[in-house]
Amino acid sequence: MRVKPAIAALAAAAMLPFAVGAAQARTVADVATPVAATEPTTIDIELSSGGERLWSGSLRLAAPHGSASYSQSKNEFAGICPGKGDQRNVSSNENLRLNINRRYSNQQVDQFSVTVNWTRPVAACNGGGTNTIGFQRPVELPLGGSATVSGAGGLLVRLTRR
Repeated sequence: MRVKPAIAALAAAAMLPFAVGAAQARTVADVATPVAATEPTTIDIELSSGGERLWSGSLRLAAPHGSASYSQSKNEFAGICPGKGDQRNVSSNENLRLNINRRYSNQQVDQFSVTVNWTRPVAACNGGGTNTIGFQRPVELPLGGSATVSGAGGLLVRLTRR
């Protein structure tokens, strides 16, 4: 079978295995995007504040633009404060939310964005209410690597990608 010269040149330029006259035929897989960009990834996470572990676990992200999140919430009776009268409806609220997104752009497969928000109660006897701390940070996390991100109030996230 005779191949037209223009087609042979295009095939050689694309490095396809059917290139006529190519010194070393290469497949598309030989020059494809790295595996890390196309495969899901798992990230082990430790979230703490002031030495207190708030949560630890693993989240799995799709590729190349995946995201994963974890949240927990607790709402309970705040307790009795002497001399404050009827306090049956005083509650204590605590919320924790963590979100991880892949930031795949320009073939940079190890870029992630981490967002953490932690809302915790102020003691009912101190007026009640809540305090919230959190952050959003870009993180470079290569396969097998670890990173630690810190924020206000001693909020700390340790990430390990496997």
